[in-house]
Amino acid sequence: LQSDAFNNVAWTKTSCTVTGSAGTSPDGTNDSWTWQRSGTLGAYAFQGVGKPPSTLAYTFSIYAKAGTGNFLALDLTDSIHSSRAQVTFNISNGSISILPGPTGAGAFTGIAATITPSTNGFYRCTLTAVTTTDTQVVATYSGNSNNVAFDGTDTLANTTIIVFGAQLEPG
Repeated sequence: LQSDAFNNVAWTKTSCTVTGSAGTSPDGTNDSWTWQRSGTLGAYAFQGVGKPPSTLAYTFSIYAKAGTGNFLALDLTDSIHSSRAQVTFNISNGSISILPGPTGAGAFTGIAATITPSTNGFYRCTLTAVTTTDTQVVATYSGNSNNVAFDGTDTLANTTIIVFGAQLEPG
């Protein structure tokens, strides 16, 4: 929900803010968003989405480019956070970070990640995992300047990244 309205209440924000009209997005309009930390502790935005009680592959994707931070972290989890998949991308050079690369915990399987160059300096970053029978999947993103997972600490208290067009797709 609200795939490009990161200030909407559908997106829960923890220790971060989002500001619209951050520059030209991949579709050529001025509707990208600046995501900014408000401290050095874990900072992220997330949205939980209901799903059938079955094991399905889900892909979370978002367009991102570097701000004052060069890294984007994505996370997929179930509603009780017992199973998860996560990855960190270097959005300044278009690579999947080694630490942490695509990893998981609990019952999520088939974890994979991609990063693809787009227009206007953006990369399309994806994280895919086969979920559990839980009836919710939670998609989370965050930025950082020192290559950490989505809930890791950052050396800068005001790191920014630019984001656009998040999607969560089954199948």
